[in-house]
Amino acid sequence: MSPPQEFFSNPGEAAEDATGDVVTEQLANIFASVYDGNIEPLQKLIEKPTANVWVRGAALNSLAILVVEDVIPREQVVQYLDELFSGKLEGEDEYSVIWTMLVDLSADIAAVELQSHIDRVFDADLIDTYW
Repeated sequence: MSPPQEFFSNPGEAAEDATGDVVTEQLANIFASVYDGNIEPLQKLIEKPTANVWVRGAALNSLAILVVEDVIPREQVVQYLDELFSGKLEGEDEYSVIWTMLVDLSADIAAVELQSHIDRVFDADLIDTYW
């Protein structure tokens, strides 16, 4: 895990309190800029239910940046999102905004392959439509 990922992976609000708007405004860019070719630390952070949800969202958004910058293949991210939708986030709080973030990222990378998953989470009322 990179130092920024390590710092921001701690549970609770301490990292967000210490850095203010960095979490919601720049953290995805920071995660993408320190990406070393190993996607596993980002995945662990995304899947960590005790991590701050906005930090998890920044990790998700860093994947879109890495796709757009041709650092990682879009297909790899689509496959990973499919895994998240298909059970890797099982037990996730139904009120968690992480579901909305997954749909948002799917749209950002035009992952039409995931439409059935997106429909399912909408039908299950897991999406914050006021996002």
